Amino acid sequence: MKKTIYLLGFLPIWLSAQCLDCNDKTKDWRIAAGVTLYNNTQYGSGYIDNDYRPLEFNLRYKFSNNHVIRMSLPIVIKQKLDGSIVNHPGYYGNISLEDYYKFMLSLGAGEHYQMIEHNYNLYGTALGYDYNYSITPAFSAFAGIDFAYYYTERNFDYNGIAYSLSPDNYVSKMYLLEYVQYNEHIYECALKPMAGIRYQYQKLLFEISLGYMFFNYKHVVNNESNKYYPNDNQSFQESEKITLPTIGIQQQLVYQLSLNYTF
Repeated sequence: MKKTIYLLGFLPIWLSAQCLDCNDKTKDWRIAAGVTLYNNTQYGSGYIDNDYRPLEFNLRYKFSNNHVIRMSLPIVIKQKLDGSIVNHPGYYGNISLEDYYKFMLSLGAGEHYQMIEHNYNLYGTALGYDYNYSITPAFSAFAGIDFAYYYTERNFDYNGIAYSLSPDNYVSKMYLLEYVQYNEHIYECALKPMAGIRYQYQKLLFEISLGYMFFNYKHVVNNESNKYYPNDNQSFQESEKITLPTIGIQQQLVYQLSLNYTF
C-alpha cells in the first residue's frame, strides 16, 4: 500500500519531467547537414555569373559544446551557359558595339559563330573550424575560418566562319571554316575568416555568416581547332595550351545563408 502511495505521489513529478522533455525543442545538436540557400562566393574567381550558382552541401560536426568542424562541398556537373564570349582576337569586350563594328570594317573581314556546346563544371571543398558560443538555447554566435580549394572547368565547342569583303564590289567571300574546342581550367585556393549566428528551431538549424575571403588562382586554357581554307583547298589542325599569368592575392567580402537538419 505504501509503495502504491509513493508511486502515485511520484507519478505527477515523472509526467512533468516527461512533458518538459517533450517541450524542449532546442536540444543541443551534434551533427548538422544541409545546403547553402545563398552566398556570393566567387567560385572560379568570379568567372561564372551569379545566375549559375552551384549547389553547395554543408556538414557541421560539434565535437564539444563550443567546438565545431565545418565542411562544404559545392558541385556542378555540365551546367549549361547561355551565349558566347567568342569574339575577334582584336576585340576584348571593353569597347562599344559601334566601335567594334568600325573595327571590323577597317579589317575588311567578318565572322560568324554557331555555338554547339557551352557549359561548366565545378568541384571543390572547404574545410574549417569555428568556436560556437551559446547565447540562448536557440541562438548561438560563432567565429572561425575555412580553407577551400575549387576547380572550375568551362567548355565550349563552336563552328566558325570567316569571310572577306572586297572593297571594289563589296562581295563577300568565305575564306575560313573552323571547328573549335575551347576548354578553360581554373584552380583556386582560398582562405576565409568569418563570424555569424546560428538559430535552431526544432530540428532545423539556420546559419548566416559574414566573412572576408583571400584567394588566388591558376588559369589554364586548352584550345584545339580544325581549320579549312576553301580558296587554297587546305586544312590544318592546331592545338595550344596557355597558362595565364596570376594576378596575385584577391579579396572579397562574402556572406552566406544556410539551412541544415540536425541530428
